[in-house]
Amino acid sequence: MSEVAALLTDQPHATPEDAIAWLQELTTALSISGLASYGLDQTTIDAVVTAAQKASSMRGNPIDLSDEEVREIVTRSQ
Repeated sequence: MSEVAALLTDQPHATPEDAIAWLQELTTALSISGLASYGLDQTTIDAVVTAAQKASSMRGNPIDLSDEEVREIVTRSQ
């Protein structure tokens, strides 16, 4: 995780928390809206999780994510 943080932030001793802060700043600077602005709400999260788990892009993920982990990611992306 620290290696990814260092790559994202261009800081050799960056922590995962530094990477999160950097990504939050980037999304703000680029005016990237959360998924709620595209219609995602509590009633559609389960369908998104199911679709995400079936997506071919998930096969390329270096770790397997459980439904709960995907649900948390989607929920935090609102």
